[in-house]
Amino acid sequence: MKKMTNVNFHITFRCTEVKHAKNFVDKGQIKFGTPQSWVDWELRNGKGRGDLLEGTVAYCNIFDVEQISKFHQKYSSSETENLTLGNTIYMKRKRSMNLPVFCFYILKDESLKITPKEEKQDIETIIPYSYFRDFADDMSPEQIDKLSEGDKPAVIIINNFNEFRKRLVTKLLSFGLKEDDIIFESVVYNDYHKNGEDGWGDFLHEQPYELFSKDESFYNQSEGRVVINTDNESIKKILHEPIDIGSLKDISQYITKYFYDGMLIKLNGVSTK
Repeated sequence: MKKMTNVNFHITFRCTEVKHAKNFVDKGQIKFGTPQSWVDWELRNGKGRGDLLEGTVAYCNIFDVEQISKFHQKYSSSETENLTLGNTIYMKRKRSMNLPVFCFYILKDESLKITPKEEKQDIETIIPYSYFRDFADDMSPEQIDKLSEGDKPAVIIINNFNEFRKRLVTKLLSFGLKEDDIIFESVVYNDYHKNGEDGWGDFLHEQPYELFSKDESFYNQSEGRVVINTDNESIKKILHEPIDIGSLKDISQYITKYFYDGMLIKLNGVSTK
């Protein structure tokens, strides 16, 4: 099992609907998605939960014949597919786009503002409103009020991520996966447009690590992911439906609220002075 090695964090969150939040806490119900499903989501519903650029390994201008030729030599056309947006081609690996992926928000240590005091430390941070609006398809509070109770937004809080990871891995191994098939890692955010319309980029990711890279416009989602790196179709079929890993009431909870203006988090810590 490849663990999250490139970031320090303590608490994780997940935006969802009330009905799914209750199942997560009561039964440990986990629903994996696929990068392709998030591309499809933006096509139908817009950016936020959806992302057209999911899984991009390289990009260039559609008229840059020389660079396109180089990419085709490096990335076999039988293994990749292209998405054209404007004058830019984004190359993606078909296999990676259909792997099971589970996403969550990580509250990074680096995002915490610490005010030292004589005997304790005041610690606070703000989770920006864009995170919550993204996963509610940018609906207004008035629109949210009209939804059924089960479809209203909720936020899952996982207080002990290490224990959550242990239970999830145990369940996944029972399906026949190997530990090395289960990759936990945080997302790195890059500027996919920094080279301009005529520029090109090659992220040089070993498959499927392109799934841990997203455009910087998603930075506020502060995402961690579990990617199941398998070619076993029977396992992927299992993970196409929700799986239950057992009650998580002892390590998680959920809040039934739409944090339209963001969430302020305040913590107290013991001073090291």
